[in-house]
Amino acid sequence: MDPHFDEDALAVDDPRRDYDFADFMDSWRLRSIKDRRLPPFELGQQTSVRIGRPTRPVSKHDLASGVDIQGIRWEVIGPLRGRATKARNILHHSPASMTTEARDAKRQRRQGKHYQFRSFNPAHKAKVSHYQLRNVLGATSRNEVFYATGSQVKRTSLACPDLEQTVMDLSKPQSSNAGFRVTCLSASPRHTMQNQGILVAGGFFGEYALCNVDSADNGAVSEGFVTHAYNGLVTHIHTYANRRSGLPQAAFCSNDRMLRLMDVPSLRFTDEFAYEHAINCASTSPDGRLRVLVGDSQETLITNAETGQTLVTLREHNDHGFACDWSPDGIHIATAAQDGGVLIWDARNWSKPCKSWASSTSCARSVQWTDSGTLVVAENDDIVRVYDGAKGEQYQEINFFGSIAGVALVDGGEELVVANADKTVGGLLSFEMTPQGFGESGAHGRQVEEIRGWGSVRGVEATSRIVADIVV
Repeated sequence: MDPHFDEDALAVDDPRRDYDFADFMDSWRLRSIKDRRLPPFELGQQTSVRIGRPTRPVSKHDLASGVDIQGIRWEVIGPLRGRATKARNILHHSPASMTTEARDAKRQRRQGKHYQFRSFNPAHKAKVSHYQLRNVLGATSRNEVFYATGSQVKRTSLACPDLEQTVMDLSKPQSSNAGFRVTCLSASPRHTMQNQGILVAGGFFGEYALCNVDSADNGAVSEGFVTHAYNGLVTHIHTYANRRSGLPQAAFCSNDRMLRLMDVPSLRFTDEFAYEHAINCASTSPDGRLRVLVGDSQETLITNAETGQTLVTLREHNDHGFACDWSPDGIHIATAAQDGGVLIWDARNWSKPCKSWASSTSCARSVQWTDSGTLVVAENDDIVRVYDGAKGEQYQEINFFGSIAGVALVDGGEELVVANADKTVGGLLSFEMTPQGFGESGAHGRQVEEIRGWGSVRGVEATSRIVADIVV
């Protein structure tokens, strides 16, 4: 991809790409007058959703007072929330969007849910520097949640929502004259990195910034360049432990078709591997032997993690890939592309994906496995889905309004944090795992409208079918 412009000739950070909720409401109000496809817009006491936005966090206890999980008071604005969701689906600009009828046909909901709403904090709002890159949120623990706001990386805490610290101020970077615009973040939990909390940021012009959030020097930031190539935008970073030494390593994907490995303690790049297309995301297998890559191609590459050699090429997506993740048990891989599809692969048999799911309203930009084996899939806007595992027989759809800047799993998925970058209703959303998980017991309470219940994904499957069980 061009690091500055896309096929539609718009800059990758053009404000017109923002799917701002207030602008949508204004558009719905005007277009519903003539467009019979749209539900009617009822006028309320409040003329605009921009008025009266909450300045304090919204908790699950506040939902009883008439606000939704983003602090929106629908009875004051006028239209019903369900009608707003329907109108938004119709007006959504994504080429991967589905018709409202198709969406409704897929939602054979039951009571119960895997995550329940915990809090929303409008004070912590992330910013996306490239509309296709949605990984500017990370967490090393529930007390250390990091998000990018352009040239700065902020820290907050789920336990102390008023906390806001600047841990990286890159507005005047040491390594270049241009401002450091953060395109991606990676924050590693301590239990995976020899009890070290590692925070790494990638930049628009090939820069990186790195700090140990637990170091004695108050988290001093080290800066440098991943590449000096004109198209060297850093698209993705993930950290992992060296399979021999256990020391933290970082894998940098960049738009110059390279993947580079850094030894974090020494800040030394140890390897670099070249490929035919730009790499947009990578994930290393739990044993450190293999790596999955997706990028500006319809192909998914399975490579030797130490030599970079391509071992297997998978060809099932129909557009560029932007998300991938290897499951903690090492058996399954999830990949997502701009064709609107999410594929699940079995590492014991690469012949076909064992599952294929369609996105809800737009393409998925993030896929992450939890420690318990559930899969969290975040789309461009509005939707995060949680599947019950590689079989994906059930899912929970978490529904809100706004562009998703990133998703972070805390304590392996015990808590789920979503960075909402919407200018009007954005902020930090958090959800906690319910005691029953994906079970049915104890799930007879009142459903919160914003968190949709179970859906059967048998109707969501594409042409691929599950492969036969393989005995290792």
